[in-house]
Amino acid sequence: MRKILLCLSLFLLFSSPSVAESKQYVIEESYWYVSAKNRPKFLSLYAKYTVPFWEEIRKKDWVVDGIRIYSHRIHTKGHNWTYKTVVKFKDYASIDKWLQNRDSVARKLFPEFANYKQMSAEMKELTNDDLHWDEFLRELNP
Repeated sequence: MRKILLCLSLFLLFSSPSVAESKQYVIEESYWYVSAKNRPKFLSLYAKYTVPFWEEIRKKDWVVDGIRIYSHRIHTKGHNWTYKTVVKFKDYASIDKWLQNRDSVARKLFPEFANYKQMSAEMKELTNDDLHWDEFLRELNP
């Protein structure tokens, strides 16, 4: 009987997905180049619109921490971004939910805008779009 229970336990342990596989977050990093003269306005708009928007998305449980923003701590050779924003989605299905609902969330929070694109337009105008890119990452646990 013990052997059967041991075999069954081992089978269940190794046949079920691991915690790492079942909790596979999708990390989106967005890189922005903003000229020195536009940085105060960019950060002001970020605080006014982007932070509350992503807080609402976090409340819907589609992302882990809302959004975070980073800048270089020291000048490094050859960098071509000013700010990096990071969002950690719960999974790929959460990205789909965000894409399907971002316009309605933007309208709810900011009725003066018809959609997410309008909400983000003024901030985007302050950036160099040729030096903007997004990367989707997955964490590896070798």
